[in-house]
Amino acid sequence: MSLPALITNNLELKIVAVVMASLFWLYVTAGREAETRVQLPVHLVNLADGLACADKVPTHLDLELTGSRLALMALRPDTLRVTLDMNGVGEGNVAFTNLEQVVRIGRGIRVTRVYPGRIELVVVRNPPQGGQGNKERKEVGR
Repeated sequence: MSLPALITNNLELKIVAVVMASLFWLYVTAGREAETRVQLPVHLVNLADGLACADKVPTHLDLELTGSRLALMALRPDTLRVTLDMNGVGEGNVAFTNLEQVVRIGRGIRVTRVYPGRIELVVVRNPPQGGQGNKERKEVGR
């Protein structure tokens, strides 16, 4: 039998086999767990009028994420941020812990590490400037 005859013999069946093998390979490799690291900006919200942070607030948190390769490929870090709610915080020290619970990532992705794992801030009284409060700080430190 010649080479062209071998190729064209049962061609439809061969095409179906190649397609099925490719889909199976994609399913197996995309389903494996993978890790990635992202940096997310830190935002302070709801800081009461007349209060300010005396310390330098971290500009970013480094996160290590684990999930399926497909879920990690679909992740858009530019749409994520860490929001620290200062509602009810008065003058004095405040600490934010368990920061992995503050970040909303998505289904199938776990936060396995956060650095720094704790953010400590000193809140001080600030004289009002022109009647404007400090309700929201945009991307602190940028």
